[in-house]
Amino acid sequence: MLTGIEISQDEISPKSTDILKQSGEYKKLKYTGLGAFNKDKIVGWLDEDESKGYNYITDNVKNTVEYADYDSKVKITYEIINAKSRTKVYFLENKPAIEVKIKIKCNIGIVEGEFDVSAEENKQVLNKLLASKVKLLCEKALNKAQKELKNDIFGFGEAIHRKYPKTWEKLKDDWNDKFTDLPVNITVEAETKQLGQITKPLFMKEKE
Repeated sequence: MLTGIEISQDEISPKSTDILKQSGEYKKLKYTGLGAFNKDKIVGWLDEDESKGYNYITDNVKNTVEYADYDSKVKITYEIINAKSRTKVYFLENKPAIEVKIKIKCNIGIVEGEFDVSAEENKQVLNKLLASKVKLLCEKALNKAQKELKNDIFGFGEAIHRKYPKTWEKLKDDWNDKFTDLPVNITVEAETKQLGQITKPLFMKEKE
């Protein structure tokens, strides 16, 4: 995979840390996603969401920040402190299939809106909200790879090769064609560890 960088010349302050001074002009570097290769040829690009999903699936996320909307008035910021992904090969109707299990540990950062994160029942709501967000990112990456790129960027073929080498011998010659129809089941579990400095909203304290 290749990281994509876009250079733009927006109206930005020279003091910004993301500015590159080039040829006497200030320019801004912007991350645009990942480039996917088939052997030595680039076959397409993943956008930012798809790139995140790719990194979750391939176990390349150590720590990051995610955002999720509880509703139109409440936005949650999550600090991902640990993410682990495991890929398992199994058979479905005598054909190989893939199961991806992702486990995430996070802290709750900023909560915009009226939402009591200290309530125990709401912690489970927050966990499910993050799990759904990450699963959506992964599904975007998978859909892009199977339907548009038609290229196994995740290394699922290698997983099949390691687990079932005889089966792989029958698949390897036209694997990318078979990959487009490969069943992939993605499950995500999230666990909140800390709430940081977040306290109950002021209006809730007044009612107590």
